[in-house]
Amino acid sequence: GQKDINVCFNGSMNGYGERNTFVNILKSNISIHISGGQREHRLTIHQYAEVLKRSKISLNFPNKPDGCVQGKCRIYESMLCGCLLMERENPVIQRWFAPNIDYVPFNNENELLEKIKYYLQNDEERNKIIQSATKKMRENYSSKNWWDIVTKESKKW
Repeated sequence: GQKDINVCFNGSMNGYGERNTFVNILKSNISIHISGGQREHRLTIHQYAEVLKRSKISLNFPNKPDGCVQGKCRIYESMLCGCLLMERENPVIQRWFAPNIDYVPFNNENELLEKIKYYLQNDEERNKIIQSATKKMRENYSSKNWWDIVTKESKKW
């Protein structure tokens, strides 16, 4: 499909100070497509996937408003839709994926902006990370793997 969106963030903004800080700085420097959280500007699952499929880079911010850091489904959704995931630095995602091999971590607004500009100008490097993430997703986290584990575990009962 056509990759006509450079950078997207699909998620809620209300109540997420960190997201707003990062996104507002990005908006004044680059073109960013913002849409669809669970509570505001809702997208259907098809619309949500379409935005990700059309995007070169998908952003993720793992902090909840209460400060808890989590592994969001957006990690997997972005990878399966073939866009480069840029994730705010956190230890949770490293349980499953390798930084700078399967996704690109960032710590602050300036670093994120620099990395976005770099990966938008370097298609080969961006695509290498996307391919690594997609391969890892399909090999380790497919629905077949899930059901094989469930079936194996249920036989123990």
